[in-house]
Amino acid sequence: MKHIPKADAINEKTVYNKEEKIYGLIYDIKGSGVASPYQFCLTDSSKNFLRGSLYFNMLPNNDSLAPIIDYIQKDIDHMITTFRWK
Repeated sequence: MKHIPKADAINEKTVYNKEEKIYGLIYDIKGSGVASPYQFCLTDSSKNFLRGSLYFNMLPNNDSLAPIIDYIQKDIDHMITTFRWK
């Protein structure tokens, strides 16, 4: 919720893979001053939980970082779609 004052939009996407028991949410947070533009959490709804967020070690200027953010988001999305619990 701390992103709300800086965010222009917060897009939420549901992760639902019943076969592999992977459920979760992805937050795509838009805005030039947002500290973490992409976050996700995954669970099997019983004992496992994974949370991730994208941060840069610099003052956020997501307009300039947009190409890098898009590139890393594709990697994170691929990781989520191929994720499996052990």
